[in-house]
Amino acid sequence: MPESNGIELLSSALAGGLEGDSGSASVRKNAQASSLSSLLAAHDPYRSLDGRSDDVTAEEDDESRGDYTFHYLPEAKFRMWTDRGFQMLLTKWGLGESMCVGKWRFEERCPTRDAARNLVRSFFRSEKNRPALQALGISVLKPSGLEVDLVDISTTETSMAMFEKLEECGAVGRSGHIKGRLDEYVGDVVVNNLIREVFYMEESDLYDTYSAKERKEFIFRIFQHLVMGGATNQYEDDISEYLKATKAFLRDLVSVKKRDDGEPEVTSMVFEVTGLHDGSARKSSSGGLFKREHTTNFCYLIVDTLMRHVTMWKFAYESVW
Repeated sequence: MPESNGIELLSSALAGGLEGDSGSASVRKNAQASSLSSLLAAHDPYRSLDGRSDDVTAEEDDESRGDYTFHYLPEAKFRMWTDRGFQMLLTKWGLGESMCVGKWRFEERCPTRDAARNLVRSFFRSEKNRPALQALGISVLKPSGLEVDLVDISTTETSMAMFEKLEECGAVGRSGHIKGRLDEYVGDVVVNNLIREVFYMEESDLYDTYSAKERKEFIFRIFQHLVMGGATNQYEDDISEYLKATKAFLRDLVSVKKRDDGEPEVTSMVFEVTGLHDGSARKSSSGGLFKREHTTNFCYLIVDTLMRHVTMWKFAYESVW
């Protein structure tokens, strides 16, 4: 595709470019499901875990409290950024150029969630990472004094069944059709269908469809970000493409193994990064996560303690005006 994406930009800045995936295949269009439940079952990301390695184990150790050493992995491939069909969808939804992803390897052990939080902070404070962060549109002028605001994101829910509630509350029809509504702004986002009403209109009964805990599930966040899109979003009238993309993103971004009972278990830890500052003020010269504030901005760091990988997934809203 003619546009460059975050992987190409980052690789060019750090490693002289990233080779494309010549084996990419276009996404095949699914036949329309007879009900939302069957549609969700068809897109369950962990119905099969074939090919997913679960034999890599981390050495147990006391929590690491020191700095971490990071090495960018330009050879890392993400299906959502190499499959032409998915790239067309991201461009259609206004996410193509403003969304980026990158993967790094770290050397030290990271056995606990507290250690993973420390790793994320070290990631932004690392002098070695400054070129990478700059390529991703993140300004860090004083790494040593940088404070990183984090929110723990849950990976307990791995089933697409959580989106059955959208049919139960009436936001989506049995066939998967997304029900529209009159346009109304909530802050800087437009609510033009009932799924968006579920997301943002706190005064609506539909908002109670999902609890605060469910809204912090990573699979819910992925779905929400894809539905909201960017400034040039040509949104879908049917939920199927969003479900398909949510499944692909989840499998791209987190690591999964089978438990003894055969059920999938996410081994990655996910953190939302909500701000960078010097500790004395929310906005300071120490760092800037986004060039402009917008509700749809997001930045996640996904820590794979088994493989010792950290992945950044980021989107910065860019106005067309």
